[in-house]
Amino acid sequence: MNFWDFDWWDKIAHVGIFFIWSVLVVFGAVRKFPSRSRPKRFFAFIILSGMAYAALTEILQELFFTGRYGDPVDFLSDSVGVVFGTFLAKSWFTNRP
Repeated sequence: MNFWDFDWWDKIAHVGIFFIWSVLVVFGAVRKFPSRSRPKRFFAFIILSGMAYAALTEILQELFFTGRYGDPVDFLSDSVGVVFGTFLAKSWFTNRP
């Protein structure tokens, strides 16, 4: 596959959508649970949940939708968005004065 034939805009959209999803989830969760009541693996759970959702959407596309297919590169793009969004949102929303 040629570098220029790769669908970069689609992958950027996947990263962006899951980035926004994770920022919103972290924002809501941080507001809901003050720092003292947050479980130890709080942010890891958010990342794993986002990755599970990304995997589920790709599997469902492959199995149930005509003309659609599950793409491992889409899953990777979704996962990148989840990880970056979670870490950025964690630094934004938990280090307030």
